[in-house]
Amino acid sequence: MSSGLLAYIDENIESKDKYFYHRGKYRTVSWSFAKVYDYAKRFASLLHQFKVKKGDKVIIKGQNRPEWVVAYLGCLLQG
Repeated sequence: MSSGLLAYIDENIESKDKYFYHRGKYRTVSWSFAKVYDYAKRFASLLHQFKVKKGDKVIIKGQNRPEWVVAYLGCLLQG
């Protein structure tokens, strides 16, 4: 795995005390690193199914929510 954000997640994926935490207007989300990584892999797989490859441009449009982070990490995983 590369350095940076993905490496940090990989190093802490087994951690029981580290979470992605988002407190929104109507809900609070607390996901483990393992859950975020799993969702990101699924998103990367979806990009692969749509034939998105390294070097292609992807736009992520949305509010500051946990799903945005998942989409961003999925793009990083896909290349």
